[in-house]
Amino acid sequence: MKWLLAVPHLLIVGVFFGGGGYLAFRAGEWAYSPAGGLVGLLVLIAGVVLLFTGRYPRGVFDFVLGMDRWALRVAAYVGLMTDAYPPLRFDTGGDEPGVTALGVPPSPAPPGGTVGRVVPAVIGVLLLLAGTGLSAAGALGLWADQTQRDATGAVTAPAQTVRSTGYAVELGTAEMHWTEAGWAVGEDWLGTIGLRVDPDAFVGIGPSADVARYLAGVDRDRVSGFGDQALHRHSAGTAPAGPPHAQPFWVVSGYGSLTWAARPGDWTAVVMNADGSRAVDTTLVATATLPALAPAAWTALGGGVLLLFLGGGSVLFAATRPSRPSRPTRPTAPVRTTIEGETHA
Repeated sequence: MKWLLAVPHLLIVGVFFGGGGYLAFRAGEWAYSPAGGLVGLLVLIAGVVLLFTGRYPRGVFDFVLGMDRWALRVAAYVGLMTDAYPPLRFDTGGDEPGVTALGVPPSPAPPGGTVGRVVPAVIGVLLLLAGTGLSAAGALGLWADQTQRDATGAVTAPAQTVRSTGYAVELGTAEMHWTEAGWAVGEDWLGTIGLRVDPDAFVGIGPSADVARYLAGVDRDRVSGFGDQALHRHSAGTAPAGPPHAQPFWVVSGYGSLTWAARPGDWTAVVMNADGSRAVDTTLVATATLPALAPAAWTALGGGVLLLFLGGGSVLFAATRPSRPSRPTRPTAPVRTTIEGETHA
């Protein structure tokens, strides 16, 4: 169980070699997303510099070497190859401290300056990760805005099959409160929402509280998410008190399709058979005009690019920052060994 003592080191090494990856379990499947750490980013920067200058930056080399040494010490300790606990030390360039060849004066450890390199490097990595995510979200938004709109100008989600052995399918709860918390983006940022189902199916949108009362105790399914990430939860029960079209609380409803100008509130969409019978099976297509998509995407892309420039500059500054000059050291005498009474230099 000695590896438990190495947990602080493992967290640091995770930042060095892959602090952005994650492993998650969702919808019955494992999902893994790899991401490079500080070493990968610095090697990428060094490759770009090498491409244009023909020289590998010495500061980047020393910085990556220090992270490699740290990781190898931790690997040797966790792998039970040594009982020496790895020191919390960042050794950049030169020979490993404490390891000296015979007859060769030891190279002094790089003097100080570790904090002055690590802090901007960590800040730079965080900025690069944030910038990558933000710019990727902006690029994805622009792609959707330019390629995923239908003839009416609405962004169309992929069609999905909605099934239930009960009487209804709830399509989750949409909490639309974009004018709260002291900020506002306008009530029309979602634009017009559309839902299309089979012609013989009923679809309606109503206040979540009224829908919950109508479907209380009803045999139904609740769907959260879309596509491969959709989560289904079945609730056993009885038939609803009346057919769906007879309920007065729907803000909009229809057979086969509906359109609705979104407004603040808690709303729930429901799909049922037109006569309220059991066993729902239909295809659902959701659309939204999203007038704010393009401005939001351009803003995210611009902010992400700015963070990438700031993060790259911070990492490059940390990697190329020169160390303070070391103090002169007194030469050491050659190591002498004695074998069977004879002395050798």
